[in-house]
Amino acid sequence: MLSLPSYDINLKVPFILCNCKLAEGPTYDYRTNTLFWLDIERKRVYWADFVQPSESDLEPIDQFYFVVVPESVTVLGLTDTPGIFVVGAKRGYAKLDLTKEIKLSKTPEYVKRHIGDVNIKYIEVVHENEDSYLRFNDGAVDGAGRFYAGSMVDTGNKLAPVGKLYSLTLNGKDPYVSKIIEDVTIPNGFGFSPDNKIVYFTDSPTSTIFQFDYDIETGTLSNRRPFVTIKLPNLDAPEPDGLTVAEDGSVWTAIWQSSRLHRYSAAGELLQEYVFPSATRITCPTFAGVNLDYLVVSTASLHLAQDGSIEEEDEEEEQEEEEKERKSIAFETDDSLDLGGNLFIVKVCDTRGLKKNVMILS
Repeated sequence: MLSLPSYDINLKVPFILCNCKLAEGPTYDYRTNTLFWLDIERKRVYWADFVQPSESDLEPIDQFYFVVVPESVTVLGLTDTPGIFVVGAKRGYAKLDLTKEIKLSKTPEYVKRHIGDVNIKYIEVVHENEDSYLRFNDGAVDGAGRFYAGSMVDTGNKLAPVGKLYSLTLNGKDPYVSKIIEDVTIPNGFGFSPDNKIVYFTDSPTSTIFQFDYDIETGTLSNRRPFVTIKLPNLDAPEPDGLTVAEDGSVWTAIWQSSRLHRYSAAGELLQEYVFPSATRITCPTFAGVNLDYLVVSTASLHLAQDGSIEEEDEEEEQEEEEKERKSIAFETDDSLDLGGNLFIVKVCDTRGLKKNVMILS
């Protein structure tokens, strides 16, 4: 019997040293060679030009930037205009425009990555009350331009199966939101098979990635069944997080609180396991690069409480602490140092990713 290929990703310095609390939603725009990602807890949207690493040296990217948004953005959907996104946010679906002039930040000089502040404009409000205990989480755009995204209990509240999966349809028409699935606890990992006939959907506390038959013409999901239920020897209930699907149909999923990322065949067979010893909380993978053959993996900090809450911090003190962390990590040699909250990169040799689908705004 062949042993399972396992790869330890034991890097002293991450690919992007951004020191997020909850880095999520990495999204590569192949049209501009730009990588975007989020810090949900700090209400930040980040981006960087994706500098293609060499084959022998996955050199970190130092030039990246972020803006602060008024409400948490949790998932990015590309549109037909690069730099303009439809996003899942606190109260529903919104538009985020990074092409307009940004209000410059008053951030101290030593943190030059903070460009400024940007508002979001809601397209469709799902949670009417701004103080709602719910928020949106993960999702994806299908090949017809529908944006699927799920809701869940927000940070600091007791988890319960009260979330839902929604679908937003635009395509130049009036926005229309459909309710697809109910009784969800933590909607995560959403993706489509290369032929658009299968949808993958994760409800993290169940330890299960589900699959559905999918009719892309109508947007109908049917025949729900388990794709894979994840089991790990050191975790009673492993929680699959974000996922992405490759050109060969394989499904790549982050596993929260495990330092692991799994690759499954389209038949649900575990093909590979990637271990990140320096980051416990793996959140989401995405393919990036001109050939879509690099896997960028986002992670969360151990300073983020298990329920998602973080201690309130003065903004200036927080920025000073980030700078100290950045300097200490850059020169630290202790393998036990937690590098969660940063982005890692893996070279993939036997497949590549699929281009992200886009929504049509015009």
